[in-house]
Parts: sequence; structure tokens; C-alpha cells
Amino acid sequence: MSETDKLLPPGATRSDGPTKPSKEMGGFKVTFTIPYTMDSVIKELLEPTNPLGASSEKLTFETVRAGWDGKSSVSRGYVRRVTFDEPFSGSTVSELVTLEELSNGWFLKWRQLQSTTRLNLIGDGDEFPEFSITLVNNSGDSTTATLDYNFKKVSLSGPLCCFACIMPKLLEWHLTKTIHLVWANEMASRGYQQTEKGKFTAVSQDKELEEAIKARAKAASENLSLRDKIVKCLNLPQ
Repeated sequence: MSETDKLLPPGATRSDGPTKPSKEMGGFKVTFTIPYTMDSVIKELLEPTNPLGASSEKLTFETVRAGWDGKSSVSRGYVRRVTFDEPFSGSTVSELVTLEELSNGWFLKWRQLQSTTRLNLIGDGDEFPEFSITLVNNSGDSTTATLDYNFKKVSLSGPLCCFACIMPKLLEWHLTKTIHLVWANEMASRGYQQTEKGKFTAVSQDKELEEAIKARAKAASENLSLRDKIVKCLNLPQ
């Protein structure tokens, strides 16, 4: 075992052998299409210090361990640390456990090994939360992406801890509303031109989902007394 491997959190792979299959824990998926070629999208997704969809002054990316493929540091087995500024404050350590070129696209999966932020995705028992991306090439004119967040629940610390139960639906609604714009704007800012025949398709706004989130948030706030909120926030025994 290398000195780098000794510093990795439990759960990280120690060789380029097969990784254990993933367990479906819940979470959600978001699908959208942007008018950029798949080759350019996958290239930007694998940027080690500024991956597509995460361009922000509040995020810092650091390589913890290079991947197993000596040709590129960001390959299967690659481990990175992402440090968050306010309001989330903290860091996550994740491993790229799958990077596979498909017949008409790409599939990559990140497994979160450790998290110390105020908003944490929680797995199921010994299963770690995961985030995967499937890219589909639409005849070279556009790229369809499916983001799959696989986790059991969300934990929150700080003033918003009482809303942990509705956070998965809130995250799903927020990403459904904004992520296609984030990706498209970042591709443009990195100097890529939209394809002439490419489609730009946002996921349709789910009004029922939005109203359900608002209703659950209101009900949670009304049904909890001040004492209950403090008990829940501090994780005290009932």
C-alpha cells in the first residue's frame, strides 16, 4: 500500500481491480440536453481543478490520488478533495470508481468517501452515497446528460437542520430548474460554440413537485414547537 493510499478514507479502492456493485438507495435523477458535442462535454467534466458544472470561487479542487491509468490523472481510481466556502463550509473526498466509454456516450460515477460539510449526503449503512453522469451523443449535434444522485438521506447542520427531511426534494427541484443553464453557460464561458443543429432542452418544470416541497416545508415548520425544533436540530433524545 502506498503512502497516499494510507491517507485515504475507508472505502477507497486500493487497486485497479473490480469495484463492488452499487446499491440503489434512493435519491433522484435529472436529465437535460445542451447544444454542445459530447467530446467537448466529457473533456470538461474530467478537468481536475475546474470540472464542468462546478465553476465557482467558493469551490477548490485538489487531487488526492491520481487514477490507475497512467495516461491521465483523472481516470478510474482518481480521488479528489473538494473544499467548500460559506455557506456550506467543509470538504468532501470522492473517488471516480467508474469511467466507461459506451457505444454512444460515456458513463462516470463518483463515490463519496468522506464529508465534513454542513449539507451531507448519507448512504445506507456501509454503502457510500454516489453521483453518476451518463452522456448520450445525439448525432454530434447535442449531448443529453442524466445526473443520478444515489443516497439514502440528507443531513444538515446549522439553522436549517430542521429541514433535512425535505432537502432531497428541494435539491431535485433546484437542479431541475437550473442545471441545464449552468452547464450551457459554463461551456460557452470556456470558449465552446453551440452546434448549429443542436437542441437545448431544459427539463420541464414540475409544478406539482414545487408545490409539494412548499407544502411540506410549511407543514414541518407549523407542526414543530420551538422545543421540538431545538431537539431535532441538536439531535437530542426525545
